[in-house]
Amino acid sequence: ATRLARAADRAAFAPGSTGAGAPTTEDRRAVREVRRAVRRSVPWWRRAWWYLDPRVLRRR
Repeated sequence: ATRLARAADRAAFAPGSTGAGAPTTEDRRAVREVRRAVRRSVPWWRRAWWYLDPRVLRRR
């Protein structure tokens, strides 16, 4: 998560510097790892509710 936060910080506040801009493969991998870790920490019934929650439709 720390690595992902640093990449987001660079992209937001240093857009002209080297390494900023489009996410790299490593950044995408970090996002997937953080998502998996967060999902693992949530009970199974809560994860099942994510797919049935009507609020998801309103955000789009």
